[in-house]
Amino acid sequence: MRQVRKIFSGGILSLMLLLGILFTISTVSMVQPIQTAANDLTGHLPATGEVNGSGVYGYTTNYVCYGGAMETQHKVEDGWHITLKNAYYSHGVQWFECWDTDDGDYYGWIDWKYITIYSSTPDPEPQQPIADIYSISNRRGEVDGSGVYGYTTNYVAYGGSKQTQHKVEDTWHITAKNKCTSYGLTWYECWDTDDGDYYGWIDARYLSFYDEAPKQTEAPIKTVIIEKTVLVTEAPKPVETVIVEKTILVTESPTETILAANAETMNPTTDTTIKEENREELILEENNNHSSNNTDSILIIVLIAGIILLLIAIAILLIILYTKKIKSASTLTGAVKTNAAIKNPPSNGTIAMYCTNCGAPRSHPDDVYCENCGAPYQDET
Repeated sequence: MRQVRKIFSGGILSLMLLLGILFTISTVSMVQPIQTAANDLTGHLPATGEVNGSGVYGYTTNYVCYGGAMETQHKVEDGWHITLKNAYYSHGVQWFECWDTDDGDYYGWIDWKYITIYSSTPDPEPQQPIADIYSISNRRGEVDGSGVYGYTTNYVAYGGSKQTQHKVEDTWHITAKNKCTSYGLTWYECWDTDDGDYYGWIDARYLSFYDEAPKQTEAPIKTVIIEKTVLVTEAPKPVETVIVEKTILVTESPTETILAANAETMNPTTDTTIKEENREELILEENNNHSSNNTDSILIIVLIAGIILLLIAIAILLIILYTKKIKSASTLTGAVKTNAAIKNPPSNGTIAMYCTNCGAPRSHPDDVYCENCGAPYQDET
């Protein structure tokens, strides 16, 4: 697509040059740097930067410099790298004539407010170095921070003016090839890992290399005190000294407590007796818990059995009701047929011996309806 744009732009430029010759307009003034005092940058071209905005266009020289019709030269996208070579002020706007930094495509004149400059002034000739540059094996990593810039070699290694080379964004992939220490900082000369763009020297504090272990925050030392209660089931051996710390809930009067403490001091078997009593209490409590659990289980089983019996009784009752309903319907049907037979007794005319509907023989002359299909016999009066 850029190649097609380049051909189209070249065709327009050729047409403009031809028109300039026809109207005896010198074309030299179109390519010479146009100096203006509208911005400090205009006296220090060329400079590099990038497009800053969406829906931005470069406009033709005829419109910007010669007051022609307003015509666009090339549409540019946010973040595209551009090189500024000429400046001009017209239509109340400061313009810069721009080319693509990477492939040289001509973009035309772009409004200054949509341009971000990496370095506003060119580097002077290098002086004596203030730091040594060391070549290193390529180290890959990424930018770790916002508002980070790469700086020029003249500033980092030769003590020149502080100038930015390229602005970088957080998490951009970089490859470092050289290392330098100056101004009390460690710098790495970096390129974009993906497309090879040159970013300049970046402060190591804003770089995270993949061959380094991630930074870890030392966790504070935590002291844990474990309180352990031991149930003693046998008396200590005579050769061992056991110190037992106990917490006793006092329910007696102070006098009884003092007497009990004195008695415990005088009688070495007191501690063993208390431990045995505690053990019996624990066993009794455990047995009570088991009994309670068993009782709960029995109650649940009884409840489930009662629900099942209730469901069975309801089902039996429904069956009985349904059976009675069927018998009542059968009885009612028989009564209707009997009544019909009584109301329509056979006459003395010709009696049909066969059913005209299904052809079944008539069992008895008094029958009114066919026993096979239920249709009335067609007797003639």
